[in-house]
Amino acid sequence: MEKAEGGLPVALWESYSSFANSNGGVIILGVGERQDGTWYTTGLKNADKLKRNFWNTIHDTKKVSMNLLSDKNIESYEINGDTILVIYVPRAKRDQKPVYINNDLFGGTYRRDWEGDYHCSKAEIKGMLRDGISDPRNKTLMKMFNMIGIGERAESGIPDIYQVWENEGWSAPVVEESCNPDRTRLSLEFTKKQTIKTSEEEKEPKRSQKGAEKEPIKGAERKKEILKLIKVNSTITQVEIMT
Repeated sequence: MEKAEGGLPVALWESYSSFANSNGGVIILGVGERQDGTWYTTGLKNADKLKRNFWNTIHDTKKVSMNLLSDKNIESYEINGDTILVIYVPRAKRDQKPVYINNDLFGGTYRRDWEGDYHCSKAEIKGMLRDGISDPRNKTLMKMFNMIGIGERAESGIPDIYQVWENEGWSAPVVEESCNPDRTRLSLEFTKKQTIKTSEEEKEPKRSQKGAEKEPIKGAERKKEILKLIKVNSTITQVEIMT
């Protein structure tokens, strides 16, 4: 939360970087925080001007390495006669990290811990850069996926994998994400998925079995009737037999 009484706070961009490199977050301009942790509105003297300055700055790559926002990410509200700006910062994708400021990769990359913005270490930054490179750890598995046509197009592999597993009746893939460092884990099982039958479905095989037992009897009786008809009338037609 920032007062922003004299313009855009310097700390705003540190918070933007830290939220983008962590799990996302919300920046509120036009509020102050009391010692007990509660906050109050201070208002913005010229909210429209601040918003223009914000957009101009976030599109300047010398100030911010990447803009993750669109119009829907910034909203203004009126509270007790005061105008505040709320900025919703999404979490950056792996190939977008690290998001840094002041054109300084190692000095301008931040992360969020609890309620504070902290400089990322060189090891953390190198980890983000390494994770952003599309390099399959299991080249043999990737080759197998390419052979069956589900690993050829960037950003399309996961839906294709889900479709293949669904078609084969295998247990659905499980995707797990973790932070610090960023990891995405895809678990694949080549086992048939188990279906949970309802009480009605459980009864269905019994009814089908009874029907299967009766069908041969009905067929045999029908054959006897047809033979009788033919014996009685050797010139009977197929249409007459069917009727």
